[in-house]
Amino acid sequence: MNLFKHSVWGLVRDRLRAYGQLMCLHRPIDLPLLIWPAIWSLIWSAGMQWDLTTFVLLVFVLLLLRGAVLITAVRQGLIRVNTQEITAYEQYCVALVLVFLALILILLWKLEALLLFIAVCLAGGYLFLLHRTYLAQVVLAAAIAWPVLAGFAVQGEIDKLSWLLFTAAQLWVLAALILYHFPGRALDARDKIYTLSLLFGSSSRYAVAALQLAALITLFLAGRQEALGIFFFLGLAVALTLSLYQQFLISRPEAEHYMRAYRLNAWWGLAVFCGISFHFLCQAQGSCPGSV
Repeated sequence: MNLFKHSVWGLVRDRLRAYGQLMCLHRPIDLPLLIWPAIWSLIWSAGMQWDLTTFVLLVFVLLLLRGAVLITAVRQGLIRVNTQEITAYEQYCVALVLVFLALILILLWKLEALLLFIAVCLAGGYLFLLHRTYLAQVVLAAAIAWPVLAGFAVQGEIDKLSWLLFTAAQLWVLAALILYHFPGRALDARDKIYTLSLLFGSSSRYAVAALQLAALITLFLAGRQEALGIFFFLGLAVALTLSLYQQFLISRPEAEHYMRAYRLNAWWGLAVFCGISFHFLCQAQGSCPGSV
């Protein structure tokens, strides 16, 4: 009996591990780009009144939808993952189950979160366009930044501020995508995958700088509009410092330096998060320094 239990558990464990690899859970390198903007929007739209349940559910739904999109990308050969243990039919079934679970959670939670399915449609548009136009990554950046609007929707309404934050997130994600794809330009060119790194070529460094500067300016304007305090602008200053360090890293066109610069985006997003959070925390305590 114990032998039977161990063998069954072994089969289940191996299958779950295979599903995890199919959903790229072992490669969470894209998660900071997906999660940080959503967190910015939750805190900014609700101040320090947002609840942990909303945060957990939003992140969980995002992970489910991310898994479904990445399975589709694996099926198209865009992501190289060992899927020999899983049939094509089973892969599609897993993707459908993930989408169904996300839909059930949204229906039981808040209907406003259905906006997240627009992000799935945008991601599908990216998969359709990436062999046809360099603008495909603009669509992908919109899909990754879309949770900003969903975060505002579940907390209240989508207003001018939400669109400013969405624009900033999209610009930041575009810069990150250029950093990520630059080392693989030769493979992308061979596979006829149109990326912004191929479009800008040796000028990719300057494109990254322009996009990050535009993102910071957009965040600055949003902060001025909402009269945020000094902590928010200190967070932007840290993000600017990180952007300058990224420029230093990619001044040498080795692939390792571009990937190091890409990974710094996790800290870039954290800097903006800390700026927003400290402002609203001090505001709740009634001791927030004045706005810039």
